[in-house]
Amino acid sequence: MRIYTAGCFDLLHTGHLNILEKAKSLGDYLIVAVSNSQLMIKKKKIEIVPFKDRMRMVAALKCVDKVVEERQIFDVNQFKKLGCDIFVIGSDWKERHDISRLNQLRDNNQIIFLPYTQGISTTFIKQSIVEKIRCKK
Repeated sequence: MRIYTAGCFDLLHTGHLNILEKAKSLGDYLIVAVSNSQLMIKKKKIEIVPFKDRMRMVAALKCVDKVVEERQIFDVNQFKKLGCDIFVIGSDWKERHDISRLNQLRDNNQIIFLPYTQGISTTFIKQSIVEKIRCKK
């Protein structure tokens, strides 16, 4: 079974690793779509690590079989083109019903929501860095 997941993967951390390892355990081939710089802007995310470096880091993980560029959120066409069976995403998307491509995956029973690792996120890391810098002043 081919598993597909996507994300920014900026400031790679154990929460990312946990979701990727869980995704891999659901099948025998894991494809990870990494958000390109333009999509990061659309998602209103501040990119710290350049796109090509994020791609390289994700590709280096032993649980990842293939890395592709994510140009749009919930890219069902890319998912299908790559012959994937299941789209894995974090549980924070579970209650979102306003995104048609996400609903299409739901309607076809092609999505699994995995829980996030508590206490760690890229946003938390960025905020912690800012706080530590402020405290040193």
